[in-house]
Amino acid sequence: GRGAVSVSHVAVDLSRQIFGDLQRKTVLLLGAGETAELTARVFRKFGVSLIMVANRTYERAEALATELNGVAVRFDDFPDRLAAADIVVSSTAAPHAVITQDVVRPAEARRRGRPIFLIDLAIPRDIEPEVGDLDNVFLYNLDDLQRLVKENLDGRKLEMGAVYEVIEQDVQSFMKWLASLQAVPVLTELQRRFESIRLEELARTQRRLEGLTP
Repeated sequence: GRGAVSVSHVAVDLSRQIFGDLQRKTVLLLGAGETAELTARVFRKFGVSLIMVANRTYERAEALATELNGVAVRFDDFPDRLAAADIVVSSTAAPHAVITQDVVRPAEARRRGRPIFLIDLAIPRDIEPEVGDLDNVFLYNLDDLQRLVKENLDGRKLEMGAVYEVIEQDVQSFMKWLASLQAVPVLTELQRRFESIRLEELARTQRRLEGLTP
């Protein structure tokens, strides 16, 4: 079971590799669609301290932020919030990149060397590839995450032979135990008889040892 096999869980695994503990980290969600929401819920499950939700329809951002116990942000204001975000999950329906080097560079400078992890789940891409060239910026897109999912699935398949060996050993042990149940009545009667002999011998010996100190 080792290795995440969903895009959202792979994103969380990568975040933990970058930051370690996520409990004091902040997530900025761009877009409030199903994919973004699912990923945000997984991050919430792993204990991020704050989720900010930005969406072109502000009412939808408010609704999702309420469900996630987070904060709604107006979409045009998200560049000002980038510096506060450790992890950015972008999944908008924009026809062009909404996060460029010019948008990220000021936030990167304000973070003073603290890494920022950008996750682009949109098709077409929300984040221009050149953003990943900036210092302390980690960028993964949907193709990257799906490739990691496939690698993890392939890794699980490689373990199947060993898994079947373990199952076969346990099946054999179980069948031996099952066969032993047929002897239970005989063993029970033997145990009762041995206990009776033990008690008789103990009583006879104790009668011969009367008068001894403790």
